[in-house]
Amino acid sequence: MLTGCYDQPGPLGDETDAGTEGTGSDTSVTTTDTTPTTMTSTTMSTSATTTESTTASTTASTTASTTDSTEDTSSTDPSETSEDTSTGTGEPACGDGNADPGEYCPPDAPETFNVGDGASDLVIADIDDDDNPDIITLNISAATISVLRGDGAGGFADPESHTVSDASCRIQAIDGEGDGDIDLVIAGATIVSLVNDGAGDFERNDSDVVPFGGCQDHNDLGVLNNNGGPIDVVFSGAYNNTYAPGTNPGSGWAFVNDVGIGGITEGASGVTVTEFASDADNLPDVIVLNQYYNEGELFRGDGMGGFVDAGTYVGCVGLGYGARFAETGDLDSDGQVDIVTTCMEGNFTIALGNANGTFDAPVEFVYAGAHRPLVADVNRDDYPDLLVSSSALDRINLYLNDGTGTFAQEPIVLDVGGPARSVDVGDFDNDGAADIVAAYTDMQGGRVVVFLGQP
Repeated sequence: MLTGCYDQPGPLGDETDAGTEGTGSDTSVTTTDTTPTTMTSTTMSTSATTTESTTASTTASTTASTTDSTEDTSSTDPSETSEDTSTGTGEPACGDGNADPGEYCPPDAPETFNVGDGASDLVIADIDDDDNPDIITLNISAATISVLRGDGAGGFADPESHTVSDASCRIQAIDGEGDGDIDLVIAGATIVSLVNDGAGDFERNDSDVVPFGGCQDHNDLGVLNNNGGPIDVVFSGAYNNTYAPGTNPGSGWAFVNDVGIGGITEGASGVTVTEFASDADNLPDVIVLNQYYNEGELFRGDGMGGFVDAGTYVGCVGLGYGARFAETGDLDSDGQVDIVTTCMEGNFTIALGNANGTFDAPVEFVYAGAHRPLVADVNRDDYPDLLVSSSALDRINLYLNDGTGTFAQEPIVLDVGGPARSVDVGDFDNDGAADIVAAYTDMQGGRVVVFLGQP
């Protein structure tokens, strides 16, 4: 684990990890160039402002370990700058107590907390409305969630357990009922909502909506508001991607009348809620992936609970790859949505969006076991950075972005200690520095790993 202060990077080069792991009317969005390229030392685009490409009505928290080891390619060039005694306004300098723009300083070692068996997915949310972010893990084997309440100083109370449905694979947090309290929704053997009473205690509601074909390692869940009222969900099962509108008949937030998005196709995987700036309608849109196909399908929301086929983009490259998960953000600051896609056979790609609704050919990044990506401004410079978990290398790679789509020459490597499948970012100790959290399970049980940023 490297420590140090990492500021603005040069172009990103290939990593040394081997990539081995386990019909509508609008068709204007198509890939303009399907010839894949591989990132060497290439600047991906040029421009200026960030958006995390999900509208206020489309996201909850967003939101990315099998054991194989390769060499550690983390950065070895900490920034050397003069001492700064200001409060977040000076040059990046680790250890001065200031979370300055452009600075990310990881700890010597993460803090680890025991949670339920099978911990894999997680989300950060303030569930008890005390202005301190909490961590909620989804524990597949135990069919539970674990809630770790933050104390605002980087510490957490003992985990609280709540039972959910069997074979649960994905969790999201959002105010589902519009009452100001953060609720939870989980995709498993059924869709389960946990309605918050405002103090962080939950009432469980099981919907009649059943994920089509169950929930597997590559299946997904997203939240959105496509027709007003309670928050809706989209989710993927083994054979289909589905939209289910939210309802509250007086007994709490639940879901009804699920309809398929696209045709029934075996191998459904990631389903990502976003908002394509190119359609200028401010309505939630959806990206649908399949574990057997490199192309991702694009669907535009119509604002009435329906989706219009909007073409495809190339997410992964090579024979037999297939796509796992996608995340969106404006990586090159041109006001358009760009798509990060992790692939079933390892590695991940970035496809830059254009103003006419098309996407460039994907740029591939070599990264064994790439699982779930997350776009977030980690070094607080107002440009979105990229974190990608690896279930093969037991780590998270952090790629710092200079705002033009140019990423760090080498990623910052955060060693998780187990198969990392998801990642989230918050500020648990209120020091202004980003804290990074992941969950994993090994032979000893479920774990939460917290990397507290060191300003």
